[in-house]
Amino acid sequence: MTNTLPRLAFSVAVLWGLGLGCGPRAADPVRLMAKQRSPISDLPVPMGFRILEDESEDAYTGRRRLYVRHVYAGSGEPFAVRNFYRDRMPQYKWQLVNTVHFAGTHSMVFQKGQESCTVAISRSKSRWGSGIRVQIIIMPEERGAQADTTGR
Repeated sequence: MTNTLPRLAFSVAVLWGLGLGCGPRAADPVRLMAKQRSPISDLPVPMGFRILEDESEDAYTGRRRLYVRHVYAGSGEPFAVRNFYRDRMPQYKWQLVNTVHFAGTHSMVFQKGQESCTVAISRSKSRWGSGIRVQIIIMPEERGAQADTTGR
């Protein structure tokens, strides 16, 4: 009888410990693949995403890009889409400057040469169901005059 209490306590502890590690886990986001062709040559787009022509615009003068504002729609998880851009943009020579997740929107800013690219990823709802909306804005990077620190 004296061995029963320690055995019972040990059994409860083992079962409790096993229960902690075997519960349901949030799945890691899937790794998205890039489309072979994108409307913008140095901008990856996940497979299954399409450009929303009515909400997108871009402008060029000769071969020089003035700006891009494209909106894409697709399905998936926002974190997977964020990871796609975080991992793929450097392959196109874009450097990640910062990333923010606020109120359901993932925003990332990249820089390449004299341009900056903002990628905003959010959930969208339409009459056809929910999905993912990606807005991409590429603009010349503004290099403002440095502030006068002499106090004059």
